[in-house]
Amino acid sequence: MNIKEDIARQEQRKKDLSNVFKTKTAPKMRISTKERIEQAEKAQLQKILQALHDGKRTLPKDWERGYNAAVTAVELALTK
Repeated sequence: MNIKEDIARQEQRKKDLSNVFKTKTAPKMRISTKERIEQAEKAQLQKILQALHDGKRTLPKDWERGYNAAVTAVELALTK
């Protein structure tokens, strides 16, 4: 055998073993309060938007402009 091949094989084995023993970072278990508030606000706005879309069919034609303004306001709040 060639000494260069032995050295290369040993280096490769060393790299393989070092990869085996590396620990992966644990996923983040705790969600911060700020993130929870943001998630709750988005969920609430989604429910409001869904309710507005569900109620669209029962609105009189006179209220259509106000309905569109309400939908736009909710959609703008969702994009923040």
